[in-house]
Amino acid sequence: MNWFLLKGTLIILIFGISCNPKLEQPNVSISFSFRLDNDYDSLLFYQDFENIQRLGINNIGIELIVRNDTLNFPYLENIQCLNKILSYLENRQFKTHIILSKWNQESIKVADTFLLNWNLNYQKLLQNLLINLKTFKSLSSFAYAVDFENIENMPDIYQNFVITLQSSYYFPIFYSSLLHKTKDCILHNYSNTVGIFYEHHPSDKYKKLARKLHPIISNSFKSKKIFITHSNIQGADAKLQFQNLLRFWESNNLSFINLNSIYNQSVVSRDSNYFSLKKNAEFLTYIQEYCQ
Repeated sequence: MNWFLLKGTLIILIFGISCNPKLEQPNVSISFSFRLDNDYDSLLFYQDFENIQRLGINNIGIELIVRNDTLNFPYLENIQCLNKILSYLENRQFKTHIILSKWNQESIKVADTFLLNWNLNYQKLLQNLLINLKTFKSLSSFAYAVDFENIENMPDIYQNFVITLQSSYYFPIFYSSLLHKTKDCILHNYSNTVGIFYEHHPSDKYKKLARKLHPIISNSFKSKKIFITHSNIQGADAKLQFQNLLRFWESNNLSFINLNSIYNQSVVSRDSNYFSLKKNAEFLTYIQEYCQ
């Protein structure tokens, strides 16, 4: 091949690569969350906070666990610790995100004959919780439920409830659905924010799922912000999983990603063989660079 032709081809190739924009959407807020359950340990929480802060993160998620009592009335596990935690975070100028989740689907599922009463009691629980939270100015979002079959089976009674509730609070109040249900979830019509519980597909390194569903969801909710409440990032390829969460949002309306944990510590603090990113230097470096 002619040297000048080869040189020109290389210049074009290098120039094209350098000008190619990144696939990852910039300026998405990042949070790490922990579960406030009966295993909560305040000393571990303080260590966790320092680890998150060290990454340059100023958002933290608190996942509250919904249980049913013996009479099938919903309640929140270990709620008595919440105010102290919120005060600590607010004094350190951290933005907080409350996420109400179930331990598992079976633990809160009720018979159809009790479904209406369960939802009305759950709405009372939400109202009382939000009244308590109103004094905390650091609260930045409130996911009132994540993948709750009880609620998805009775969406109509949440329309006026959520709209009225939102009018009293400055932070977004929204529902979080499973990724593959998001586009058709009626509950998203009642909020200006769409929550997503993300499920990965390891067989294709996660990109196929993102390439297929992100544009559909992004364009279906062009006027709404999209919050990923559960990213479920884990394992050796955590960096790639995180990058793919940031890709293919055609309307650029992805606004928030929470890196959740199934423990009372976040994934940057928990010692675990698999459900931990504490020692994943590649991932942690990428997070630091992204947040700069």
